[in-house]
Amino acid sequence: CSVLFIYAEFIFSLFTKDAAVIEIGARMVHFLMPTNIIYIYIEILSGGLRAMGDTFIPMLLSCGGVCGIRIFWIYTIFTWYRSLPVLFISYPISWIVTFSVLFVLFQFIITKKINTQNIPEITITTNTDGYWYNDWLTDGYFMAPVDGEYVFLFRTSHVQKMLCRDQCQGK
Repeated sequence: CSVLFIYAEFIFSLFTKDAAVIEIGARMVHFLMPTNIIYIYIEILSGGLRAMGDTFIPMLLSCGGVCGIRIFWIYTIFTWYRSLPVLFISYPISWIVTFSVLFVLFQFIITKKINTQNIPEITITTNTDGYWYNDWLTDGYFMAPVDGEYVFLFRTSHVQKMLCRDQCQGK
């Protein structure tokens, strides 16, 4: 990114010899590069939503937010104030609006998924090996003591493997 920012004029000159196009392209790069970090968060949130199993809504919000807001901007704000900075500002504005909508949706879906998960009760018992774990008959979670605080949760199957690895050697 810094190479493009520093050498924008040179890179644009590889594609055109028109000085006006090179100057406008370099101005656009210099304006948008610092704000492009906002777009990264759009990709992260939409990727997270897709990873949770919903592909259509993130696609719709990304396209509608990023492209739709700019099209709206061109037909409204840009018609009243015809200048390159007004056109350039439509990019970070569309990114901020899209990010905000995706963030609210992401928080809503995460909260909904956490509240609807069926996490079993944890019955903690101890063993002579120092591990704390729940009843083996439930498909629950395992808690390991770390510096006096019980913070790590593991699936029971992982605990059984770990305990067997430590205790079943030579058997």
